Amino acid sequence: MATLPDFSRGPLLCGICNRLLDPKVADTDPDGEPVHEDCYVLKLRQEDAKKPPTVSPNSQPSRRS
Repeated sequence: MATLPDFSRGPLLCGICNRLLDPKVADTDPDGEPVHEDCYVLKLRQEDAKKPPTVSPNSQPSRRS
């Protein structure tokens, strides 16, 4: 993840859950938004779960006439 920008002007909120972040342990997502690491991991897992399963060509039953 990228280096956290300077957010000393106000409270630091997670871009995913919108709760307060500790600037000492905050991370950023690929867009540079501050996030909790746990929130970001959960978001990635949810996105992966929404993807359709991949089917390899060898797992398809063959059709014989």
